[in-house]
Amino acid sequence: MADSRADEAIRRQEKMWADRSIFEQHWREIAERILPRGDHFRVNRQPGDKHTEKVFDATGNLALDRFAAAMESMLTPRTQRWHKLSIQDEKLNNDPAVRAYLDEVTQRLFNARYAPNANFASQANEVYISLGAFGTGGMFIDESVGRGLRYRSIHLSELFVQENHQGVIDTVHRKFNFTARQAVQAFGIDRVSERIKTAYEKQPEQTFEFLHCVKPNEEIKPSRRDYRGMEFASYYISVADRDIVQEGGYRAMPYAVGRYVTGPKEIYGRSPAMTVLPDIKMVNEMSKTV
Repeated sequence: MADSRADEAIRRQEKMWADRSIFEQHWREIAERILPRGDHFRVNRQPGDKHTEKVFDATGNLALDRFAAAMESMLTPRTQRWHKLSIQDEKLNNDPAVRAYLDEVTQRLFNARYAPNANFASQANEVYISLGAFGTGGMFIDESVGRGLRYRSIHLSELFVQENHQGVIDTVHRKFNFTARQAVQAFGIDRVSERIKTAYEKQPEQTFEFLHCVKPNEEIKPSRRDYRGMEFASYYISVADRDIVQEGGYRAMPYAVGRYVTGPKEIYGRSPAMTVLPDIKMVNEMSKTV
């Protein structure tokens, strides 16, 4: 049965997609020449398909890899503790017991972040590549029950964002596909529709479209200890069925979205690749002619 909240979220998603159509044209032009494996904007690519039809010179591709490596070495080096916890009260910060406690919590954060199952380092590198190519990169911080944190970079073709009145991203939509088997794993056999159940039994690898919406919880109940008392509401929606298959919440925004630089009145970022795109196109044409 269709849910009115699902209908509202899908309409909002369609508006967010339409609003960034010009950006998507720009991103596709960049992807074709600088990040061929990332060319998934309004294009149905088959797994293993060749993506390098318009690449005749690899200078831009190699520069993007170096950009990501430089960003990682400066911001999140794998061999260092690149941040630490502190509190605003300087007197307490200087207390040996408080400092010992903060150091212990900091170390636990790093242990969780760099645990083998967390997958932080490789996914952070993907975000830096997205920042260098497209100017916007997103990472989803999830929890694998019983195993700890799980980080996943989200391709910009799936990621849609909106800002609040202070210019902070407070609403994120992710539009993605699950196979019937994945949907049952994620949401449970009792939560999916009959068509997905049928596919799960007969064609488990058949794909279905879903939408994950995270937005400020407008009906927050601070006294509640469950997701209804959390700052952000979360909905997983089956697009074809227009129904919510999972409802929950987060205390903090689970999508970390970075933007390299932003132009006036623009939500999505602009990248170094956009700055040098004319030169990259010229070098490609020269190499093609040769």
